[in-house]
Amino acid sequence: MRSPLFFRLILLTLILISFALRLYRLDVSPFRGDEAFTAQYWTLPLDQSLTQIATIEPHPALTYASYYLWGTVVGTDEFPLRMFPALISLLAIPALYGIGQHLGGRWTGLLAALLWVLQPYALWHAQDARNYALWSGLSAVGLWLGLIALRHNRLGHWLRYGLTITLAANLFYNEWFTIIGLGLYVLIVYRRDWSRVKRFFMAALLALGTSGLSFLFLQLSLLGRGGYGGTASGFDLAFLPGLVTTLFFGRALPSAWIAIVFAGIVLFIIAVGFLLYRHERRTFFWLLCIALLPITLLSIASLRLKIFAPQYVLAALPGFVAVLAVSSLPRRSMLRATPLQIIIWLSLLGYIGLSVISLFNYFYDPVYRKAANWPLVTDYLRAEVDSDDLVIQQSIDAAFGYYYRAEALDIALPSSPAQSVPEVERALAAYVTQHPSIWLVGQPYPDWPNGNAVQSWLDVRWQRVFDQWADGIHVQRYRPWTVADAELGVETSHGTFTGLVDLRAVQIVMPIVDASDLTVWLYWQPLAPSERDLRVFVHLIGGINPATNTPLWSQDDGPPQDGRISTQSWTVGTHYRDVYQVPLANVPSGTYELRVGFYDPVSGTRIATESGDSLSAGLIEVP
Repeated sequence: MRSPLFFRLILLTLILISFALRLYRLDVSPFRGDEAFTAQYWTLPLDQSLTQIATIEPHPALTYASYYLWGTVVGTDEFPLRMFPALISLLAIPALYGIGQHLGGRWTGLLAALLWVLQPYALWHAQDARNYALWSGLSAVGLWLGLIALRHNRLGHWLRYGLTITLAANLFYNEWFTIIGLGLYVLIVYRRDWSRVKRFFMAALLALGTSGLSFLFLQLSLLGRGGYGGTASGFDLAFLPGLVTTLFFGRALPSAWIAIVFAGIVLFIIAVGFLLYRHERRTFFWLLCIALLPITLLSIASLRLKIFAPQYVLAALPGFVAVLAVSSLPRRSMLRATPLQIIIWLSLLGYIGLSVISLFNYFYDPVYRKAANWPLVTDYLRAEVDSDDLVIQQSIDAAFGYYYRAEALDIALPSSPAQSVPEVERALAAYVTQHPSIWLVGQPYPDWPNGNAVQSWLDVRWQRVFDQWADGIHVQRYRPWTVADAELGVETSHGTFTGLVDLRAVQIVMPIVDASDLTVWLYWQPLAPSERDLRVFVHLIGGINPATNTPLWSQDDGPPQDGRISTQSWTVGTHYRDVYQVPLANVPSGTYELRVGFYDPVSGTRIATESGDSLSAGLIEVP
């Protein structure tokens, strides 16, 4: 017989391991959009957040108050702001131990706590600056205290339970699902004990009443405008496997696994439900009321609202984990290796294995990165964007606004999916008269009917002079086809191709990401038309390339302006901007020279210059 101290020491060890996992690489990922929104707006003084933000993003007042206090005292950068949910989420470890102990004993409690330490989706939210981990951590404590209160039925226990679920419900309204679930459990298990039923509903009324008042006070205007529609998706049976699989194993499993994993989860629930119904009736009702009912209620609510997403039932996860622990360490009467029990034991091994895989992918596989690398892009924009440029964000990601520090004006266009294409085009037509250069950042939402309106309009009327992907983010730049004199600078000429064209200026634009493409702008001033239609080459020269045994490392060539103009018909004296992309993927670091020339694509003959058959466009350092 192990002493209570033995179990407490193991529990403390699990809490410390969980804390270490939550701190590990806590600030490696930039803020995702919702986190950036938290950093920018949830940390505002309450007279601003409760009147301006809470009226459009329906969270209880305590959410805004807690993040305001934390941000004011600790800070709003990635590490300090994420530390808040990381710390509060630790409350779920002793809570899971207590729930498991209540349902099956101390060893069951330790197994439940261990499973929660390894829980990928709980960890994902524990490292996420939102209120889901705060809510689910307190919700788990509330379930634990609720079981204690139901067992002892003492006023002090009910007060502690009522206070905890009140805090949870005032951090996230979906705590109502958990309270309703536990209420149904109480009615089923304790229906003949009016004292326990009455005290539970008094505690529940405190939580539901205070959070309900918060909703009416802060979000009444939403009801007046037709209600909050949600930002996820409505209920769709086809989305159910993804929701359940994400809830159990996070966002870091291959999509090809989802159907198989979901089938395994369903098989586990059926097996454990059948086994518990026969041997552990109370735990069976716990599975139905605490774990399954919140998902059912969310599905019903999602028939009207776009809230069918796993984070909205995160507090149901402790119920599943507790049931897995109880069914894996059953009482002696259930220890026979029946087919059902074998399925449950295999489910435990599968759960642990998939959790470890998901955690590994989450921490180390860039495919499952948490957020777009906006700091990489915004740092580049800060260095390259001119103050009179216009930056148009197509994805309307709050993380872009959080990291963007360039002086140029930035806007979101389209501003919403409801904005018509003609409205977008009229707004864009007004902007282009005020700005000599436009940057498009991010990708439009695929389900927005106006998503491609900006790029389509610019592609018809302006020249795309920069086009790169940086860590999954699309960055483009446009200029008018007509070249302004200011672009040419003080350089009079880089040289002349005899009797054909003058290379007036060159601008080299380094890539956002190393080993991407070098962008080269060539400014031509034709002296005469050519007899044949010529092509341009841009060569990167330096040392000897062992692959080709020549000085050539990379190149791009094609007709001027991708065929928009021809050397046989271009206008003498006009300035043309010509854009080329020179790949750097296989180019070692070092100093290289860019050489530019014209050639006849039929004969291969190059056009002569004053000193050879090409001109130098400058030296570059490849990092």
